[in-house]
This record gives sequence, C-alpha cells and structure tokens, in this order.
Amino acid sequence: MKDSRNVVRLDSRTLMHGEVKQSGGDPSTLFEILEGIVARKDWEILVDDSGLPVGSFRRFLEAPLPVGCGVKADKILALLQVEHRYEQDQDYAARMAKLRDDVQRLLALESPPLNDNGVNQYSGSDTSDPESRESPISKKGGTSRVYIIARLKRDAPDIAELVINKEISAAEGKRRLDARLKKPQPKTINLNIDDEGELVEILLENLDRKALQNLIKQLSDKL
Repeated sequence: MKDSRNVVRLDSRTLMHGEVKQSGGDPSTLFEILEGIVARKDWEILVDDSGLPVGSFRRFLEAPLPVGCGVKADKILALLQVEHRYEQDQDYAARMAKLRDDVQRLLALESPPLNDNGVNQYSGSDTSDPESRESPISKKGGTSRVYIIARLKRDAPDIAELVINKEISAAEGKRRLDARLKKPQPKTINLNIDDEGELVEILLENLDRKALQNLIKQLSDKL
C-alpha cells in the first residue's frame, strides 16, 4: 500500500500545476498549496524519474510534470504580489508575508541552469533574451530583494552569500556592491626599459607632477 503522505505530496505538483493554469480568478488556493509545499519541503522528499529526490525548490516548481509542477518561478513571484482573499486578517497577513519571504529566499539560493543556447533546463524556456531573464519583480525598478540578490550573485558572490544568510540586508548588500564598483581600478601601463627616452615619455604622459616627484624621490632614496 502506498504511503498516503507521499500521495498527498505527489498530488501537490498536479494541484499546483492546475491552479496556475487557471485563467484569472483568485490565487488564494494556490497560495495555500504552495505554503504546504514549502512547509513540508516536498522537493527533498518526492522523487524524479531516476528515483532520487527532486532536490531543489526551483526544480520542483519548473520541471515539467510529473517531476515538478511545470510552472515558471517568475509566474509564482508575480502571483505572490496578489493579496490572499483573507489577507486583511492579521494571521493570514503574517502567513503570506512569511510565504513571500520563503519563496524569494529559496529561489535566490539557486539560479536556473542554462544550456549552451540560454535555455532553462528545468522549464525549457528560452532565456537568451535579457528581457526574458528578468522576473516581474525585477522589472519594477531593480530594487526588489530578488533582483538585488541576482545581481550580487553575478557581480559579488561573497556579498550575495551574506544577504542570503541574512547577515546583512539586501539594501546593505547593494550599497557595498555600488561602493566596490565605484572604487578606482589601478592603471596599468607597459614600459620599455631598454629605451630610456621612450620610458621618460611614457611616464610623463601617464603620471601627474606629484606622482613624478614621488617617483623621483623613491628612486633617489634607493640609489
């Protein structure tokens, strides 16, 4: 006899797929299905075609049925911007706030794997166009936590890790990245030490008066 708990979890993929495919309507039921998936960590329990656990939340969402829900993560993020029908209630508001935070955090932990043609290997969607890689949240101005973490993972993985682990806020992570990018980079010039005349000309072209005086002083001290 099959484990009834596993049957329920298996059904969560089909239920999730069906709810997302419905045109319009109230997504409140979808939120409750998603809340259960996150709470149970279904991706660590349900298996794929190889008999191994699905392994990640993003894959659980994006992989086609029966492995996953067959739903793009960006679609889920967009739906989560809608209020639950009972969100005016304090308890539901707290649950939805936690669900939104959990989903963004889980998705930020893993970027979708792309093949050589820029296609998402989970969902099969083409992400070669930069516009298609942006989530509905990131298109709102690039200040959401998901957008900032995605940028940090690309440009400053060390800072991204701090934000994901909640050691610093996303805003602080963005500030640190901006400061790092604004830091002037050392200038590199090629010197031909076999031609003294050319060497002098290059130094005069690339160093200001103060730098030249400092260089002369250091050379004098070494002689």
